[in-house]
Amino acid sequence: MQWFAFLFCFIPVGMAVYNVVIACAVGTPVVTFVQDKQFEASFVVTAICILFSTTSTLCIVFVPKVRV
Repeated sequence: MQWFAFLFCFIPVGMAVYNVVIACAVGTPVVTFVQDKQFEASFVVTAICILFSTTSTLCIVFVPKVRV
């Protein structure tokens, strides 16, 4: 059962990659279609996607390692 314990290291990384891909898949079309009309909306959507991706990745990878 040693290999099973080793797989738990990859689960958070997979979840983090999944969240980044979903944020990019949702944000990119929105920014592409809105870019010509409203620059502020394009900026806000881009900023939200970046902040969501980085924050969720950091939380998914490092929060389970924190012990109180």
